[in-house]
Amino acid sequence: MTAALSRHLLTAPHGSPGSARARYAAAMALYAEGALGPAALEAYREASAFDSLDPAQVLADRGLATPPAQPLPPAALLHGLLAEADRLLAATQGAGLAETRAGLA
Repeated sequence: MTAALSRHLLTAPHGSPGSARARYAAAMALYAEGALGPAALEAYREASAFDSLDPAQVLADRGLATPPAQPLPPAALLHGLLAEADRLLAATQGAGLAETRAGLA
């Protein structure tokens, strides 16, 4: 996971299924890079059990700063979309799929 993607996922909107775990995964990646402290990581860990819980509230309750939202650059968005399309096509069988995957690469 790139740092840009981690920072983007860290501020993903709460409420959608799996969003809390995605934020916690991003927090762990940033912690491993030294870009996030242990107290903030713990706040994201606690919030990871509840998709509807806004981690900004948990951070604020502990007197920790909420990271600013960081949109991904268009090139990173396109790269992620292509990687996901290739991952889905890799699990599919049929005529022309190898050519389609090669065209996406």
